[in-house]
Formats: sequence, C-alpha cells, structure tokens
Amino acid sequence: MKSSNKNSGYTLLFAVLTAALVLGVSTFILGVSRKQYALSSAARSSMYSFYAADSGIECIISGINQPSAYSLLLATSSSAFTFRCADQDLSMTYNMSVTSGSKQTWEASTTIGFSSSGAPASKPLWGCASVVIDQSWDNSSGDYQLAGETVTSRGYNSCSYDSSKKIFAPTPSQLTVERALQWNM
Repeated sequence: MKSSNKNSGYTLLFAVLTAALVLGVSTFILGVSRKQYALSSAARSSMYSFYAADSGIECIISGINQPSAYSLLLATSSSAFTFRCADQDLSMTYNMSVTSGSKQTWEASTTIGFSSSGAPASKPLWGCASVVIDQSWDNSSGDYQLAGETVTSRGYNSCSYDSSKKIFAPTPSQLTVERALQWNM
C-alpha cells in the first residue's frame, strides 16, 4: 500500500512567500531611505549656499560702511581698501565703469570662504561667496552723493581655494549648489 500525503510542500510554499514578502518590504524601505537621504543632502547643500550668500552680504556691507572705503573711492578713479571679515583680510578694488554727466558708476568684487577651522584658505568647510558691489554716485551738486548701491552675493556649498590667484571658486561639480541674494539701497 502506498500512502500519499496531500499536505506536503506547504511548508516550502509558506517559506518562499514569507521570504518574498520580507524582501519586498526591505526593498521598499531601502528605496524610501535613499530618497530621504538625497532630499536631506540637497536641503543641507542649499542651506550652506544660502547662508554663505547671506554671510557674504553681511561681510561686504560692514566693510563698505567703513569711512575709509568711501574716502578712498572718491580720491581716485580706482581705489582699493582692505577690511577683515570671516578671519580673512578681504581686499576690494573699486573700478569706475561708466561716467555719464554728473553720474558715475563703480563696481567692486571679492570672494570669501567660510570655515569653522579658523583657516578658510585651507578648506572652506561651510562654502564660499562671490560678492559684487555696484554703486552709483551723483555729483550734480558739486559734492559726490551716493545715489544707489546694489550688493549681489552668490553663495556656494562646495568651494576650492586657488592659491595662485588667492581666490575661492565654486567646485565644478553637479553637486555644487548656488544661491544668490541681492541687497539694494
């Protein structure tokens, strides 16, 4: 007599179904985790870029509001001044770009690296900013008066230091994020 067991194979079927379910749930959790990581990295990069741009504006506004900045500017057609910000000596040269009647337009630019290490030139850990100042001066009354000022700061999350030019520049990468702020007077 041959006895046939009709319940054979259910244990194997149950084990395969359980393994497939666990694998599916694990794949779903891994996919969600990867997306969350990408979103948090993008948010962090954007935050570093925004705060670098904001810090760049703050540094420049405090630097150009020194009395020596304007007195040097009005003394010659190309005036440089140095001020300290973010543990760095920043040098800016104003260049007269347009003269129209009694109005003059000046422009200056610089780059700033931000780091918590106290040595931004070695590695700007918190990004960098490229800042451009445009100023309009009116001399219709015989005395130069500031007619308008625009400070544009572009912040980057990833920067490198070019020691030959002594400037910071955004790292050429797909992961480099730029945020820009503008202050008008």
